[in-house]
Amino acid sequence: MDDCRARLLILSGKNTQDADVVNSLREHYEIEFFEDTSRAIQALRDGRYDAILSDVGDFLPLERSLADQQAATVLNTIGEGVCVVDAHGMCVWLNERMKRFPPEVHDRVRQTCVSAHTVFENQICSGKADMARQPSKKFGFQVAEDRYFEAIVSPVINGGVVEQVVAVVWDATSGRRIQQKIDAIDAAGRELVRLESDNVSKLDVGERLKILEEKIIRFTSDLMHFDHFCIRLHNKRTNKLELVIAVGLPQEAMEVDLYSEPEGNGISGYVVTTGRSYICDNSLQTNA
Repeated sequence: MDDCRARLLILSGKNTQDADVVNSLREHYEIEFFEDTSRAIQALRDGRYDAILSDVGDFLPLERSLADQQAATVLNTIGEGVCVVDAHGMCVWLNERMKRFPPEVHDRVRQTCVSAHTVFENQICSGKADMARQPSKKFGFQVAEDRYFEAIVSPVINGGVVEQVVAVVWDATSGRRIQQKIDAIDAAGRELVRLESDNVSKLDVGERLKILEEKIIRFTSDLMHFDHFCIRLHNKRTNKLELVIAVGLPQEAMEVDLYSEPEGNGISGYVVTTGRSYICDNSLQTNA
């Protein structure tokens, strides 16, 4: 037997028992026979076949099985968790990514789906839902102390009835942390310009600058976690980047003269000259 021959699945039926047909096919295929549809479907799920021979009436469930298998493969490949939940909070199907989420995430997703199921039903009953364009809702929730998840929940509508709810779930922890940091930086920026209170207005210029410097150092350390940094101002008359604030830098670094030039003046000179940001690999050595 040639092991390289293609594999043929034959589902026994009224028109697939012809001995002459089967014998002719044996010349080209490695044939496997199945007596009932359920076993044939299981074989299709577990193995790979190059062709299928069945009666016309038996082919539809086989075709549906292949479509379901392909859909499951796609849903198991994507990076988000996907699950199907009924009206009672029972998870009737979930992909591999969803299975890897912790139990507390599963609990929150089921609770969310039950709530969404009620909302979708009420929308349909009140005529507010567009049946041609099924409504979806986005939810967010926190588990533990530092993990955030988001989900888009959509109804499975059949005959005007919400039968199930499908949820697409992803870990939004990284994005949430970035947004929190952005919000904190924005709040810090607004606080930096709020210096005209009664107490500050009584201070002279030097004392105000001292308060501003202390705030900049505190925010830079607390929010950006920078322990070594400096702030320079561009003197347009001399083109020099003059040192204004320095924290954690050795004396020789503070004595370096930098100018607004694209080359020979480190990253600072390049950024000031071009007006473009510069992302530097931490492993690279720089002089500014």
